[in-house]
Amino acid sequence: MAGPLEDRVALVTGARQGLGRAITVALVDAGARIVALDASLDGMDETLRLCNRSDRRDRVKVVQLDLADPASAGRAVNACIEHFGVLHCIVNNAAVWFYPVLADLTVEDWDRLQAVNVRAPVFLAQAAAEHLAAQPGGSIVNIASIQAHVTSPGGLPYASSKAALGSVTRTLAVELGPLGIRVNAIAPGYFTEDEHLMRSRPEVAAYPLGRFGRPEEIANVVVFLASDAASFITGETITVDGGTSALVPERAAAVAARQAPVPASLRRRIRTFVKRNLRRP
Repeated sequence: MAGPLEDRVALVTGARQGLGRAITVALVDAGARIVALDASLDGMDETLRLCNRSDRRDRVKVVQLDLADPASAGRAVNACIEHFGVLHCIVNNAAVWFYPVLADLTVEDWDRLQAVNVRAPVFLAQAAAEHLAAQPGGSIVNIASIQAHVTSPGGLPYASSKAALGSVTRTLAVELGPLGIRVNAIAPGYFTEDEHLMRSRPEVAAYPLGRFGRPEEIANVVVFLASDAASFITGETITVDGGTSALVPERAAAVAARQAPVPASLRRRIRTFVKRNLRRP
């Protein structure tokens, strides 16, 4: 049975591990052919292993490029056209992240993060627009983050880049819409491949669903946005965070406090207080 992206070609950046790997596998499962791009190929063999099942062989072309290089956008798009002849979708997943407090932030680190997280998606769109417009269903999916709106000390470089990517998404949607190109974003919450870690960390108590997300739960939304099922959706950022950002901070703290384990010493003190001070009616 043909998938929703049968024989479409997608460029996925940051494809060698984590969310990028899950996105690549999900797109291949949906029928797409992929140019899997990353600055390093360490871990790309596992991505290829997961993609190359008997009915999906030879659908992934690996390209090593550093998106901090201004020339990389044109090279990435050229690699898609040279290998597959067409391009239907770009998934801007690659990102640099680190969390220095303001006093430790350097110009060099700031510039590299912004170059990969913001500049690269813009110039990939520029380089690919003609090719995306030439195909039915041309689309761009940007991986943003809930940290564009909910952040913490040290999050300035990363959070600001993801906030900028949200603005890039909306502006490109307006500019490229007349060409038939849709542009959307996904804002993931925290996610992990470790099922134990997903539920055991104390902060998951503040998640309405009681756990972190799985990479494939975000990848499935990428497939949807890249498909004709989302043919009238553009300029949107879809939050996929298990409901975390829906909670006001005070409520999140209360939920965490209620659900966190109560130490045995505190339980004993509570029992003693109840016995001494409370009476049954």
